[in-house]
Amino acid sequence: MKRRILIVKKIILFFLILFVNNFNNKTQAQGCLTADVMILIDWSGSEYGNEIKLATAAYSFVSELPVSDYQMRVGVMTFSNKIMDVIDLTGNKDELLNEITSISLTQAEGGTEINDAANDAINFLDNKRNVLKIIIVISDGEIWDLKDAKQNIELFKQKSALNVFAVYVGYSRDGIGLQNLNELTGDPKNVEMALPNSLVEAL
Repeated sequence: MKRRILIVKKIILFFLILFVNNFNNKTQAQGCLTADVMILIDWSGSEYGNEIKLATAAYSFVSELPVSDYQMRVGVMTFSNKIMDVIDLTGNKDELLNEITSISLTQAEGGTEINDAANDAINFLDNKRNVLKIIIVISDGEIWDLKDAKQNIELFKQKSALNVFAVYVGYSRDGIGLQNLNELTGDPKNVEMALPNSLVEAL
């Protein structure tokens, strides 16, 4: 299971590095990467038993980010058929890590509806900071309200430099979860599997 946490962490970091490289000229001009990042973690019943693993992956990821009020602010949200825990965008790294730790104590339950979480994430990102906006979704992709969430994300993309990435963690029937995440991000290159399906089934 430790290997699973490490793989999730490395994939998220890979996405961040890829994103930074795509905006290399802009970040060079700024002198450093400035961004607002919202991490949305699937906390539905299909992730029951994985709470500590997912929270640990998020904790490890945030630990390596240059979080500060002036550089990179990060927020975290867990969701199922409702919004569960919310950590507002913050530049206080210690406070952020403490709150992520507390998330692991809650139980994953319910269905997978991401639209409310996506809307709340967009509201956090729709601020006066002229910085890169990033949403990272960690989920098995069995999203019930994909159409609504996709529409709202696309609307925000029209007014802001938003990029959406996803890490496929878990198993879904007929590969529908991976397909859903491809649609949600708008680019299959922005989606990666944390583990091969065969290994996921064996865990």
